[in-house]
Amino acid sequence: MFHYDLAHTGSSTNTGPTSNQTLWIFPTNGKVWSSPVVANGVVYFGSLDHHVYAVDAKNGSKIWEFTANDQVYPSPAYSNNVIYIGSDDHNFYALNAQNGSLLWKYTTGNQGQSSAIISNDLVYVGSSDHNFYALNATNGAKLWNFTTGNSVISSPCLANGVIYFGSYDHKLYAVDAQTGAEKWSYPTGSAIESSPVFGEGTIYVGSHDNNTYAVNANTGELIWKVPTGYADCIQASPGFCKRVSLHGRRIQR
Repeated sequence: MFHYDLAHTGSSTNTGPTSNQTLWIFPTNGKVWSSPVVANGVVYFGSLDHHVYAVDAKNGSKIWEFTANDQVYPSPAYSNNVIYIGSDDHNFYALNAQNGSLLWKYTTGNQGQSSAIISNDLVYVGSSDHNFYALNATNGAKLWNFTTGNSVISSPCLANGVIYFGSYDHKLYAVDAQTGAEKWSYPTGSAIESSPVFGEGTIYVGSHDNNTYAVNANTGELIWKVPTGYADCIQASPGFCKRVSLHGRRIQR
């Protein structure tokens, strides 16, 4: 899934490429904003050419493509041989990861540019219809929705039974993962498009007000905020590397 894990830490122990050689290039007919997901030797991603692609990770050959009715911005999520991904056509899709066939779709009231996460047979995803949804991963039935004051493009993170996400209504939300009940919200100075990250009891997120925030995950209280050096919004998602103690020395990993 996007940013590696449910907490969206972006931290992995997997090794990267051993050389800078280009192994293959796969062309689409539109820009690719979607970050790829790799599972079982297959690369999955969306394109603004209205397609979701599955490509062989070794040689770049196309395995399948799925056609949506509009652009596909978000990154796919993979779970139990299913690809979950939204589109600007207002639909959120569940696709068979092996052949790209449609398993189910859930129609929202506007564009779907949030990347989903899956946990305990539930899919969590936002929509530009101002709502955040919890859907049954098997059949797409809605468990609950949480309404905000504007579009939800931010991708959620999950920790300790709580879903965290941002909205264009300038707020960071903490919502019970099972019921959709609000635990707290924290107001920033502008829209939140950045996806929050959970690390050691703290939520980290950027805002269009040019600040990155650290907020207590339990209470929603501000711990600190840091402005960028330029008058520009923060759309990127933070990463988190846990600090560990080794032989009396503190190191980063």
